[in-house]
Amino acid sequence: YYSVSGEDDWSEITQITNDSLDETFNWNYSWEPEDGEGTYDIMVEATDTAGNTESSPTVIDVTYDVTEPSVSGISISPDPTNHPPSILALAVDLLSRIASAIFQVDDETFSVPIDLPVQDGVFDSLSEYLFIDEYNTMPYPGEGIHDLYVGAFDAAGNFGYNSAQFTVDTTAPTLESAETQDADSDGYIDGIKLTFSEDIDDSLLDVGNSDGWDVDGDYEGEAIGTGENDNDNVLLLTFSEGADFDT
Repeated sequence: YYSVSGEDDWSEITQITNDSLDETFNWNYSWEPEDGEGTYDIMVEATDTAGNTESSPTVIDVTYDVTEPSVSGISISPDPTNHPPSILALAVDLLSRIASAIFQVDDETFSVPIDLPVQDGVFDSLSEYLFIDEYNTMPYPGEGIHDLYVGAFDAAGNFGYNSAQFTVDTTAPTLESAETQDADSDGYIDGIKLTFSEDIDDSLLDVGNSDGWDVDGDYEGEAIGTGENDNDNVLLLTFSEGADFDT
């Protein structure tokens, strides 16, 4: 017999008969609940040939779960990265607890997975480090775009996974061109436009100040600025005009 846990409303699952009248009747039965996934209480009732009936103790809170865990919110921080980053991910299951979580880079089959810590039946990490030998043995991936796969097993043995891409960039930008500027078209140089091979992180600039550079001679107002778009590959070095044309 079964009942949805806590409802005490019992329904018969099946009857199994001891046709050979074995003195010790051992049996097993594979049951798939008609009501689908959920948590159930289960009870067995036995009747001997004299008609005496005995009920077993009730097994409570048996979870039937055939749905894989949900893995979401996967990202790498920072991205792009030039140093061992951190994984951001969430793995949850509506019925069963998360039993374990794993990850692998560039291998959807998880052939050599690395374990991730799971606490309280949920994997939700904001600072689990990847690729660091102290914690695991996975080599740090090389330059380029990589796929990060994160998977999770629930307590019922179901497995779910998801993925996200991240970029490893350990190469510094190179200067491709330096062009003098005449912002007011009066024949006097008042800036230099620098174009790089990669986009520049504007948040690291002290925009409006010299930020560590200077024009040799009697010039004032040295300041660094960005290109037309945020975080593009252009920097503008501006300064006061010289005393002579094209200085």
